[in-house]
Amino acid sequence: MKNYILIIFAICFTLSCKAQTIVNLDGPLGGNHYQKDLNNVRANFVGTWQYVSGTTEFTIHIYKKDMVSQGSWWNQGEYWRDKIIGNYIYKENGIEIINTTQFMPSLINKTYSPFQGFTRYGVSIESHLSTITDFGKPYLNSDCELRYKRGEAQMEIINLGSGSPLQAIFKVLPIAHTIRTINPACNDTNDYTGFSIPTEMTLTKISNTPPPLN
Repeated sequence: MKNYILIIFAICFTLSCKAQTIVNLDGPLGGNHYQKDLNNVRANFVGTWQYVSGTTEFTIHIYKKDMVSQGSWWNQGEYWRDKIIGNYIYKENGIEIINTTQFMPSLINKTYSPFQGFTRYGVSIESHLSTITDFGKPYLNSDCELRYKRGEAQMEIINLGSGSPLQAIFKVLPIAHTIRTINPACNDTNDYTGFSIPTEMTLTKISNTPPPLN
């Protein structure tokens, strides 16, 4: 009987050690922690946003992506976050320059996408935790494989609670401390400087429902 009690105690102890801790998006992180959108603050961003200025048109579709694995937390166990993902269409003079919607079906179950981000309070998407891929800036990596330049994505809603439709400042920034290794054997002639997409825009939310992902 005593052995059965010890076995049950050991099982309970093991399960408690491995139990997942759920916290809000602004909660602490740690091994086996899940930062969950308990207050649905991502809803502020989800939908279709657009920027039109002169001959430039930039449209971004934003979606929720729940429980995205972030890997191991300092070897203390895996941790997860509820994130934001998206795709975009960039046009000049009515001509489509970049359309990343084709990449979404294959990337929807991964931790990256043409646009991916994280928000704690539903007002801003933090640039140091968010990226956008510029598909107009191809390059070859050190193994001569085709890649596309990424930048930090910063998005901040500027009229939350004071007007409709929502508007947000969207910026594309260089990723700090990025070192690109160039392999001369690749003969890469692509221009890696700057970005081909607009880097500062005032977006207007034109729909609360983005197009369905196929």
